[in-house]
Amino acid sequence: MDLLKNHYEKIVLSVVLLALAVVAAYLPIEVSNVRSSLAEFTGRVLGGRVDPLPPLNLSTNQAVLDRLHAYPGAPFSRNGHNVFNPVRWVKGPDGMPIPEEDLGIKQLQVAKITPLYTRVSFDDVRDSGQTIRYQVKEVQETSTKASEQRGVVRYMTPGDKTDLFRLVEAQGPAGQPTGLVIELLDSNQQVVITLDRPYEVVSGYSADLRHAATNKTYNRERQDDQLAIGGETYKIVAIESDAVTLENVHTLKRTTIRP
Repeated sequence: MDLLKNHYEKIVLSVVLLALAVVAAYLPIEVSNVRSSLAEFTGRVLGGRVDPLPPLNLSTNQAVLDRLHAYPGAPFSRNGHNVFNPVRWVKGPDGMPIPEEDLGIKQLQVAKITPLYTRVSFDDVRDSGQTIRYQVKEVQETSTKASEQRGVVRYMTPGDKTDLFRLVEAQGPAGQPTGLVIELLDSNQQVVITLDRPYEVVSGYSADLRHAATNKTYNRERQDDQLAIGGETYKIVAIESDAVTLENVHTLKRTTIRP
């Protein structure tokens, strides 16, 4: 007992140190167990199946946006709204007042567009006994000359040429050829024409126009022709198979109208 009384502090300290040693040895094991538990729990939470959220019902929002996009806006700047865009009224062809703009190009309509052809035809053979010549008719409907629009008859031998083509040769017997070979000068293309098959290509268009307000017609108008409409002068700058384009000679503004 004297030993305990004299050395109890050392014995208590030894017990405490031993307990601390046991705790220190057990601590890494407990840390490992906690980490395993956390990893298992995390795996269950993150690896599980998650159902997607149901889509939001945005039908009412979309309806509002559709109404916003369909809103026509204030029409004050549009043609036909004359509160802030007054127009001048004039006497029409029938004596009744009409807006002055109705006499302009807005009322011009395309009644008809007609193709214009360039045509070369083999018509006959002329044999004088000394020279054989071939009768060829050349039609250029886009020309400004009436004679070329109707057609110019030429008597040609191989080697002769016009502004459009050169006669290369006659196929078959000279007095009764089956066809003539011509070469187009603008493309150097050679084509064969026969008595029943001419060379023909669309080279332009003419247009018949009508002004709806005045009922005035402009027939067989061609490119570069000028028209007087509503006090303005317009030049036809282009005629295509489905459109006519006019240009105001003063403002240079162009307008395209279609049938």
